[in-house]
Amino acid sequence: MRQYPANPMQSAAYHRYGMAPKAPGAQVQVSISFGESINSEFLRQAWDLVIQRHPMLRSAFSKSSEGVVIREADKGDPQWVSLDWQSVPPAEIPEKWNALVAADAEVDFDTLSLPLVRLHEIRLPGGSGHYLLTTPVFLLDEFSIARVLLDLLQTLGQCPLAPAGEFPEPVQSKSWREFMDGASTPMRIEPRFGDGAFVRASVLLDRAGTSAFSKFCHDNDLEESLVVRCLWSLLLRRFGASGNLMLCRFDARAESTEAGFFQNWLPIVQSWNGNIGDWLDAAQLLEDTVAENIWIDADEVLRTAGLEFSSTEVATSFEWRGASMNDMIHSALPRWINFDAQIQAVQSPGFHLEARPGARLELSISGPFSTEAAAKEILSRLAFLINGLLDSRSKPVHRLPILLPEEIRAVRQSS
Repeated sequence: MRQYPANPMQSAAYHRYGMAPKAPGAQVQVSISFGESINSEFLRQAWDLVIQRHPMLRSAFSKSSEGVVIREADKGDPQWVSLDWQSVPPAEIPEKWNALVAADAEVDFDTLSLPLVRLHEIRLPGGSGHYLLTTPVFLLDEFSIARVLLDLLQTLGQCPLAPAGEFPEPVQSKSWREFMDGASTPMRIEPRFGDGAFVRASVLLDRAGTSAFSKFCHDNDLEESLVVRCLWSLLLRRFGASGNLMLCRFDARAESTEAGFFQNWLPIVQSWNGNIGDWLDAAQLLEDTVAENIWIDADEVLRTAGLEFSSTEVATSFEWRGASMNDMIHSALPRWINFDAQIQAVQSPGFHLEARPGARLELSISGPFSTEAAAKEILSRLAFLINGLLDSRSKPVHRLPILLPEEIRAVRQSS
């Protein structure tokens, strides 16, 4: 049995799970359909091979004097739950599925013992099957789930799996003091846009604007995700956020074939007194330095800077969404053209921005806005900043406008 420390992001997820194992989002639930009938015994044999391929699927977690420890076992069969819905009227199945997902989310895992994987196998009218894969949130991130499902499909297609690799050694973060210089508290935003219901809104940049933005980033050696994140944090501060830190998710695994490397939620300083171009260059330099570190302890970074930080979720976040889980699987295995896997959405607190690259950059925001129009308004301001980058590079950061063109005209007319 192998034993090693969990990486910092996994440790943080483990601690949050221990405090509220039945809270929304504590379990990751994935709806799976193969688009064809799968023999139950064959499927279980395929899972056995995948579990042997990925030690994380046969691991338990515990706490020691040195932190959270992962303990691998030689075997770790998932918990199988078989349900027969073949006699259920098709019109009642969606409601029955929703009830199953809700009830399953309430069943927590014993982190000290196996299994930490639960599979519901549902036989539908006509003999087809549908599946619900459930794990605690600290076991697998979205990339790891896609990696596991890809290996499962390869096994079902009787393709050999790649040999297991070794987990990299943790790399200590360095030079954080200079990066954190001038930082205050982690970013919080009060509902100044209205203490309303949780709503979601999206806007699309036009093709010309998206192309100009991509060219600006390419010509200045900047990652598009970093530029959007910087402008987003600036906009939030202008509208009432306290502090100048936000948590951003990025993938530091490169081309890893192993499951269990968590996407990091990394605190990033967004404090700058110079011009916009230098600010973005400095942010990119920080990102490049961070990318050299495999595991980053966000709590330690904040403590190094002398900041108070709790293990609760930060209320504002940003996520750059590339290829979806299904896209990754279909591009690797076109045979499974009808395969579908969807992580069941969980409403998270606070304001969350997602950016999806493409021919037209899509910006989506969710949070406690008073109306969908209010949510779209802040997205319009962000799109305005993105479209104006080329003309704003040499301006001081504090001169970057946040008023929309029509608001600027109204102010000029009134004055």
